[in-house]
Amino acid sequence: LKVATGMPEDSWQQDHPIKVVMDPRCACTQAVLETQYSFATEIYTKLLAGRRAMAELESVQSQMRKIDMSDGSTPGDLAAAVRDAQKQIAAIRGGESGLASCVAALGAVLRVTESGDREAPASSHAIYDQMSRAEQAKVSEWQQFKKAGLDALNAALAHAHREPIKIAAIEEQVQYAMTR
Repeated sequence: LKVATGMPEDSWQQDHPIKVVMDPRCACTQAVLETQYSFATEIYTKLLAGRRAMAELESVQSQMRKIDMSDGSTPGDLAAAVRDAQKQIAAIRGGESGLASCVAALGAVLRVTESGDREAPASSHAIYDQMSRAEQAKVSEWQQFKKAGLDALNAALAHAHREPIKIAAIEEQVQYAMTR
């Protein structure tokens, strides 16, 4: 462990060894803690993919809300492309096994796993199994939408002389959403 003052005119550093010890109130074994850590890491890894997809999805929805179609001068193909994209995004995001529900459930399982000093309950493993499969399916649907649905929407926007929807412009938002 290095300790520094943070003051440039008075700066100094000193090395100190640090020893981490288990909370004496914790009655679990090292093996249980390692199992818990392994499961929590697995959940977190799965959760990152869902959070990234949700952040991208929310950014696309936000950009789509800015498309002004209220003046009546919007070409029919653009209006149809926007409605179709909104419908596809709603199917990916919503519902009991939608991406938003999967991410929320996996986050809850992660909190349960991290908060105990015992192995995660069997119900947490069951929820994880179910929600991670559903999340993976929805992330795949989102990837497919980005390749096909977003391209169709951007083609309609370009045809109407409007700015395309860009996912690459939201990397900072994605990073924030993934780490919260």
